Order: sequence, then structure tokens, then C-alpha cells
Amino acid sequence: MNINSSLGEFFRLKHKWICYQEFAINELLNTLLERSDNTLMGKQQEQVETIYTYIKDRMETQQGSPTLREIADHSNLSVGSVGRILSILEAQGRITRTPYKSRSIRLAEQSDEQLKNEQAELVYDFLVKEMRWGDVPSQQEIAEGCFLSRAEVRASLLWLEAQQRIERVDGQRNIRLIAR
Repeated sequence: MNINSSLGEFFRLKHKWICYQEFAINELLNTLLERSDNTLMGKQQEQVETIYTYIKDRMETQQGSPTLREIADHSNLSVGSVGRILSILEAQGRITRTPYKSRSIRLAEQSDEQLKNEQAELVYDFLVKEMRWGDVPSQQEIAEGCFLSRAEVRASLLWLEAQQRIERVDGQRNIRLIAR
């Protein structure tokens, strides 16, 4: 056996050993990543269920939607994490939210009648606030101020009128509050 064949055999074995080590390391990393993904998914799903249960219990006992901060305090998570989890719940169709509005979380299982009543209350509160200063908002301004569609505003105004909480008269800005 000459020196060249010995060196050749040495480098071949060394290359084989390095390839084996790289393969083993890659397999170990893949296994660890799979385990961590499963753990994270399980932990994330657990957080989603915990937050959904809290929202549901809170709405049943106190008849009100919690804020993001209240949910974060209850679940020991950051407000950002709670927002992400609420987005997951919304994507799953389990809750609905109104953008830029505090306490706007609603369970998807709520009836349409409850949602319409809540929208009407939102419109009424907006009217009271605006009309306190002598301004009578148009339906478009109400829609923009409450983040509702004009159709939802019209339906809310009809509901409020049927409840004799407002009176609608002729003209574009045709709303008057009825004193009780």
C-alpha cells in the first residue's frame, strides 16, 4: 500500500464521517423543530381556548365585553399576544370585533337581534354625544363615527324610533332626541 492510496482512503473515510455527522445533526434538528412546533401549537391552542372561555364567562356573568388589557391581565399575556389570539378567534369565526372600538368583542353565537340592539345603542350614544353640542349628525357621519354601514345606521334609527327614543322629521339632519 503506497502513501497516495492511504491518503486517499483517509480522506474518503473523513468525508464519509463528516457527511454522517451532518446527516445526524440535521435529523436531530428536524426532530427538535417538530417537537417544538407541536408544543407551541398545543400551547397556543390552549391559550386560545382559555381566552375564549374567559370572554364567554365574562359576557354571561357581567353582560359586557372585556377590554384587551383585562383579558391580558387575566391570562398573564401581553396585550399584543391577546390581540393575536383574538385575531385567531375571529378567523375561526368564534368572535367578531368592531375596529377602533373598546369592548367590541362579540361571541359569534349571539343572535342577530342582540347585534342590532347593540348597534342601535351605539348609534344612540353617538347621537347623545354629538347633539349635546347642538350638532345633528347626518347618517353618513353617524356611520363613520360608529364604524357601521349606512344600512346598519338606518336600521338602528328605525329601531330607536320604534322605541320612542328619537324622532325623525323632514330634512337631511332629521333626528331629535325624545326626553324621557
